[in-house]
Amino acid sequence: MKLAEQEMGNVLNALKKSGFRLKYGENNVLKLADLRFGIERRGVASVRFEIEDKIWNDDELSLMERTLAIDLAGILLMTDEEFTEHQRAHGQLRTLLLSLVKKNQAQAGSS
Repeated sequence: MKLAEQEMGNVLNALKKSGFRLKYGENNVLKLADLRFGIERRGVASVRFEIEDKIWNDDELSLMERTLAIDLAGILLMTDEEFTEHQRAHGQLRTLLLSLVKKNQAQAGSS
């Protein structure tokens, strides 16, 4: 999980550089990485390997398009229960992210 924590820390730093006023510690980074890992694991589990392989090997798609196609395939293959859990996990992720925003946050990109 160390790599996931490092990546999440890098992403949070990029958000700060983009204008988000975030305040977080190592514990927050760990929680975010854990939530994100759980979301990704559930999404990937829904995508059959043969479908994922076909999408990754489609030379007509860019990297972003391949990633989006796999995400959407995962949603399409989820049961209603899996989708409900997926939504709940995203809600937890959003709640934690919002808790890191400093008061008087100006919208990113505004002057």
